[in-house]
Amino acid sequence: MTLAIIVSELGIDWLPDFLEAIDLEADEKRPRMLSFAPYNYPLKPSEYVQRQVRVSVVHQQDVLRPTIERVPEGIIVFSSDFPHVEGHQEAVALYDAQLEGLPQSTRESFFGKAAADLLGI
Repeated sequence: MTLAIIVSELGIDWLPDFLEAIDLEADEKRPRMLSFAPYNYPLKPSEYVQRQVRVSVVHQQDVLRPTIERVPEGIIVFSSDFPHVEGHQEAVALYDAQLEGLPQSTRESFFGKAAADLLGI
């Protein structure tokens, strides 16, 4: 069993900078601010995030582009709080329009494949 994390209701705009920061902090070739311990893991921190974390959109605040183009495919996933007040009954259509022009694999990952793969379903 692999640890699976879904970050929900925090939005996505913070994600590209976070991934960059954790990789920079683990880079042994540059001075680091947060840790003096060596980073001795086979993957970069962002690669662990890509493998084990999904971050869902918040309909009322998130616009997919440019964020979805700045992070590895599969990390950002769809969510909707419908029928709650903060949800939207047309959330699929709204995000589908924002994905126009991106590869089909990005659409599939966003709308379910990435979350299903993470959870092994």
